[in-house]
Amino acid sequence: MEPSAPEQTAPESSLGEKLFEARCKVLFSSQQNPTDALAEVSSQGLLVKPDASGSTFAAYTETAKIEATNYRVSLTTTSGTIIVLSQLGANYDQLAQKLTESWGDAMARALLMVEPKVYYEASCYLSSQRPPVQCRARIYETALVVLPYNGLPVRIPFSEFAGVEIESYKVKVTTSSHGTVELTKLGNETQFFVEKLREAMKSVEAATIETIREMVPSANFDELQKLSRLMIEGRAACRTDVEAISPALWVKLEKCVELSPVADSYRYLTEQAESSLEAVGLRKSKDSVYVWFMLPLEGGKSGGNVVALEVTSESGHATYLFRVMPRGGFSAATHDQFIREAAVLIHDLNEAIIATGFRREPIYLSEDQLNTPEYSKYLHASKHLEPLRFLREHFFGRVIHVTFDQWKSDFTDAILFNTTAADDGSRWSKSTLDFIESLQADEPPG
Repeated sequence: MEPSAPEQTAPESSLGEKLFEARCKVLFSSQQNPTDALAEVSSQGLLVKPDASGSTFAAYTETAKIEATNYRVSLTTTSGTIIVLSQLGANYDQLAQKLTESWGDAMARALLMVEPKVYYEASCYLSSQRPPVQCRARIYETALVVLPYNGLPVRIPFSEFAGVEIESYKVKVTTSSHGTVELTKLGNETQFFVEKLREAMKSVEAATIETIREMVPSANFDELQKLSRLMIEGRAACRTDVEAISPALWVKLEKCVELSPVADSYRYLTEQAESSLEAVGLRKSKDSVYVWFMLPLEGGKSGGNVVALEVTSESGHATYLFRVMPRGGFSAATHDQFIREAAVLIHDLNEAIIATGFRREPIYLSEDQLNTPEYSKYLHASKHLEPLRFLREHFFGRVIHVTFDQWKSDFTDAILFNTTAADDGSRWSKSTLDFIESLQADEPPG
């Protein structure tokens, strides 16, 4: 008897996993009369198969609105096409729920809001909008994500929380950038939801303290508490802020970098950097702690106008370069102007890196690479997620480490390019090192 062939696992369809299907009538905005069809709800969009004409797929990333009223479900695309499903019978409620929920889930993935662990999720209403909007409130490890049934999800990091309280069965979350977020109609889940939310918030704080204590074991009680507030969620703390707590504390943070595989490049960069704006962060992913730093280099004719960013990941290392000022105005700028703009950029880079979950692939990938099957998961975010757009707009080069001499030569070439290129959107590239990208990955696990 011949051995049976090994079982093949079918690759996931580009349309996503089919979640639900139902017979119905479908009416497109370009038509006058509805026709019989099969509607399939998938994890990536809505596939409609009319009996008498060609099939149509509406991707969630191209969906502007979904409404379910009067036993009709309508989907409006970003281009203005409206698809109306009717005569769903007993399948109406389930199709409407599957469609709206899968749209929210897909958009949360597309906008890089999804995290590995979900603490809790509850159905409720977002009453801080008028009129109140039905939604799901999902508690992740580092943020609260609100997924409205008729709109785009919103992510609020715990570091932006100023307070959480219950008022007449209403959960009120006060934030620094989203105002007051009010969640209602949680019913008996109200207290439990708040407890889970506070538990997740405290876990982030505890994880930050644990990471700092692991890397800087000699930090005393006061230093640990103050530093943990600066470095919450893995943020890089600026040298001046750390030294305001204790000058010795900055030396200890620097030691974390100097003991890493990128110590040589760090020392080389600090010799040229504006020391007062240096920033160092600590981030724990699974069982490893990663140190990351940002250093601004003003430079001159030989190159500059850059903030260099690096993460001491386990395998594969690269220095990421971000333009500080518009290239056309850098040569005429004063030292004070550069310092002011570099300080703002470092702050904004910090927040954007946190908001995009320390993902570095979507920062440096070219437009052509984003349009490939392997990296298309970042395509929507690259166009619609503001923190990622900000990172991509300022990013101009990625210098990979092979040897220190090679890194130094490429780094020098890259920052010279930055001061001589005329177009702010131009990126430096090192084609002879392209093959290394397939051998070394600098994305930390998790």
